[in-house]
Amino acid sequence: MAVRGHGKRQSCLGFSDSQHGNSLVLTQFAHPECGPSLGWPSVDYPKNAQEEEQSLESVRQKLQASSDSGVPVAAIIIEPTAAQSGHSASLSFLSELYKLAHDHGAALILDETNTGCGASGKGFWQYGGPADYVTFGKRTQLTGYYTSESNYD
Repeated sequence: MAVRGHGKRQSCLGFSDSQHGNSLVLTQFAHPECGPSLGWPSVDYPKNAQEEEQSLESVRQKLQASSDSGVPVAAIIIEPTAAQSGHSASLSFLSELYKLAHDHGAALILDETNTGCGASGKGFWQYGGPADYVTFGKRTQLTGYYTSESNYD
């Protein structure tokens, strides 16, 4: 597994209208006008199944452009269900996103802060597919993440 970082400047790719809490860094995806911009790439969150392929193509383009600019994407962060629109991304979309992330040496972070702990009606965690990290909080009464041991190799 390639080690991410090595002292190089890197970025994170996010999806517009995603609610990843109120940190100044991740607010740029939900409310870009409210905080400092790091210039990280953002893609529109698909609002339906038909927009998912367009969104994946946008991710491909942004990953390549970031790599070409010398500021590669180290992580892609996405909510399985968008907090603001309520659309749940399909398993095939999220699985392809995982493949794209790994093809470009990036981690896939699934933000289950809003949908975890049964909030989506699909069980404790809404998403059961591949991811490098899954974050949780709010309803769980504590905040954290989980990952597999292979992410520490």
